[in-house]
Amino acid sequence: MTTRVQPATKKLSVSAILFGILAGIIGIAAGLFFGFALGAALAAAFMSPRLKVKPAILPPRLRYSRLASSVPA
Repeated sequence: MTTRVQPATKKLSVSAILFGILAGIIGIAAGLFFGFALGAALAAAFMSPRLKVKPAILPPRLRYSRLASSVPA
């Protein structure tokens, strides 16, 4: 007793197949996005304090501050 397998195009419409492919692509993209987001959150939570990146905006140097006018050169 053998059963004959029909191609997917006979069982489903073309739009249903394309919708499934699109849903798969969106699912993979969402999985990658949330995977990277979770990885970044865990890395930030467990990173050693001495390895953390210093802020990009540093306090001004003394010569550029208002105190520089009161300090003799």
